[in-house]
Amino acid sequence: MSVEENKKIIEKYPFLAFHNYDGSIDYEVTWYDSMPRGWRIAFGDLMMDDIKACLEKANYVDKFYIEDIKEKYGELRFYYSGAPNSIFDELNNIIETYSTLSQNICIECGEIDVPAFKRGWIEPICSECYSSLSKNKGLDKKAIYRNYLDDMDFEHQTLANKLIFTRYVDGESEKYEIDIKPTVKKVVDAWGDRQIKRIRELDENSKFDPDSLNNEGGKIVQKMVKRLLMD
Repeated sequence: MSVEENKKIIEKYPFLAFHNYDGSIDYEVTWYDSMPRGWRIAFGDLMMDDIKACLEKANYVDKFYIEDIKEKYGELRFYYSGAPNSIFDELNNIIETYSTLSQNICIECGEIDVPAFKRGWIEPICSECYSSLSKNKGLDKKAIYRNYLDDMDFEHQTLANKLIFTRYVDGESEKYEIDIKPTVKKVVDAWGDRQIKRIRELDENSKFDPDSLNNEGGKIVQKMVKRLLMD
């Protein structure tokens, strides 16, 4: 991002500003730069909009400070310095929601409903981005696909639609759930918009043929139909 682009980001989301030791703002970077590219594409602005709306309830937008944003164990980690009690639970639920969804969103390109590696490092990645990994250099498409099937955890592939927590009441533990379908819908709708944009780009270049399942246009249509049938 350029300095001018970062200034626009910080104007919209002041808490993404990266502060120097003297308290001044470093416009060369923002905390957005710490979020993996695929997750930023898939839900970066959605997450920041939700956080901002929550902070506004306590008049805390300009007082909220991020300490770190990163990937760890295949999911988004978001650390901050604190928040008022009145919005603490809501804020944590927002962060936990996007952290949970990140587990099935390609860390490279933002594709949704993808599995994570089931051994070695844990990282959600789609088949297309997987094919570009150095381990697959020189392999044909069939060999790469076999590696993908072998490496990935397909039992946990679809975006979650609820959060499950354990709490203790009178010394007894009990599980409770939080419905996150509205957030999932926003993420899926944004993904759909990106697919439609790509279809339009292909159509403008006379490369879109929805009747062919072997070209990019046909594959996009397949993905969109598959997702619609899941809802």
